[in-house]
Amino acid sequence: MEGLRDLYVVISDPSPQGMWEPHWLMLEEKLLEPVKSVVAPRSAEVVLPFGSCRLDWDMGESRVVLRRPEGWVDEEEDD
Repeated sequence: MEGLRDLYVVISDPSPQGMWEPHWLMLEEKLLEPVKSVVAPRSAEVVLPFGSCRLDWDMGESRVVLRRPEGWVDEEEDD
């Protein structure tokens, strides 16, 4: 996507009771690996599907910022 400047992606789990959460968490590192190759946009944000997702993955040269889902309050930020 030549010329792409801003990218915003939301990953969601439409299943009842977040049934995919344990599977996502088990494979999270592998699932996020391709995101590291997103380097062209000046800004890029990926909203992860669960509040329990990690945000501290090494994203290499990628400009992607990982976020938790809307409405999730991070206990560290709440202090």
